[in-house]
Amino acid sequence: MAERYKFEVSKDSLMHRIILFNVSQDSESQDYIFKIDKNSPYFYRGYIYDNKNSESYLVLIPTPSESDTELLLISITDREGQVIGINHEPENKEEIKVRKTVIKNFEDRILNNLNLKYVRLGNAMNKNY
Repeated sequence: MAERYKFEVSKDSLMHRIILFNVSQDSESQDYIFKIDKNSPYFYRGYIYDNKNSESYLVLIPTPSESDTELLLISITDREGQVIGINHEPENKEEIKVRKTVIKNFEDRILNNLNLKYVRLGNAMNKNY
């Protein structure tokens, strides 16, 4: 149920742009490097930091080179340290409202500032939030 986005650049270019974005946040030593996910070797795992709003977004980028370059939004950690999962089915209207807000903030605060063209593909269940 992760929210999926397609980009018109290579995986390496996307990861490089995210790393530069993270560095531009002028934060202390945070982990900027994308690594192969220990639980799934089919994804690069990394974080995108929004220090202005004290948030970090966990994202995955699929490793297969023959596919389009996609980014999957998995979760956000907010300023209180609460993890809000995006990678599951919302259980009630409140979770749907929170999910919509997280997705909108991710697009407005992060994706639009990467200055890359992207298309929101939705999620695995093809549900709009």
